[in-house]
Amino acid sequence: MSAAPFAGAVVALGTSEVARAVGMDPNVWAYNAMKDAPRHVQATVIAVMNTALNVNAVQRQLLDDAARAVEELSKS
Repeated sequence: MSAAPFAGAVVALGTSEVARAVGMDPNVWAYNAMKDAPRHVQATVIAVMNTALNVNAVQRQLLDDAARAVEELSKS
């Protein structure tokens, strides 16, 4: 298998998209957005970050599955 099995993939797609949308590190954005914010804003920020982390996890699983499939195909 090549040294870069995920070449071309956006690393941590979920949090990368949050960073692109807010223009900064998503953890810094979440911290700043939640300081002294009303509960509904805090709930929204938590939902956005949880979704981003879930997207990251699904992406990792899909990339791993794809890498295994390519490896299996290359054996035959």
